[in-house]
Amino acid sequence: MKTTKIIGLFVQAVAVSSARADTLSDNFDGGISPALWTPYQMFWTPAGESDASGLWTISAPDAQGRLAISKPADTGGLNYSTGAGLHSVFTLDGDFRVSVAFALVSFPPPWRGYNESLLEVVTEGGDRFASLQFGIGSNIMDYICAEGYSSIGDTPVGSMGSSSAFGHYEIRRDGNTMSALFDDGSGLVLLGTLSDPGFAGPVHVNLYGAQIVNPTGYRPFTDLDVRFDGFSATADTVVLPEPATLSLLALGGLVALRRRR
Repeated sequence: MKTTKIIGLFVQAVAVSSARADTLSDNFDGGISPALWTPYQMFWTPAGESDASGLWTISAPDAQGRLAISKPADTGGLNYSTGAGLHSVFTLDGDFRVSVAFALVSFPPPWRGYNESLLEVVTEGGDRFASLQFGIGSNIMDYICAEGYSSIGDTPVGSMGSSSAFGHYEIRRDGNTMSALFDDGSGLVLLGTLSDPGFAGPVHVNLYGAQIVNPTGYRPFTDLDVRFDGFSATADTVVLPEPATLSLLALGGLVALRRRR
């Protein structure tokens, strides 16, 4: 078995059902590796993306060796959807399995809008698929829910009630079929699937927290603190660019925020 070490992390070829597959893992103990991830924090406005630097903190490792993505409560002076996290430099091609452990350190159900914690993959054409948890509040009730989401159709593919503060997100691709899975400690549950040719080809991975405007026009202004650990990806092919191209990739576009109808 040939193994290539890349800045303290490993990409290796393994035998899976008699076919070659690559695996990549990151526990963030050594910080955020620029060979694997590009941090970002943004507002998504009607006019496009704008920088949200100063609102969010993205750091690793925390005291438990995790990736931390957080923001304090704010005044809502810029009442646009906002998110922060890591966008992968690497891509996954062919069939894949990608998973990550999460912890919701501070995840208050807001009165307006959505607090969210997401594992997401995005194609080169911009189509997105996610396994996530969100908290939503109203003047009637607050609740937290796990959901599979697809930007194709701008719709959930399945959901389940869960208020667990710990668990795992997982996304799988088999051919053109995407599957969102979720484990809140009771075992891995299939949230839903969607098949579409738009999901073919290489994908990037995003780990992030977000506060999203809901149809009434408000995002949460609460604090938000999500943690990620034990990231793992197994794919037919994991592609890491040459080191000389990393600085160029860091200047490119990142993730487009999902929109809710």
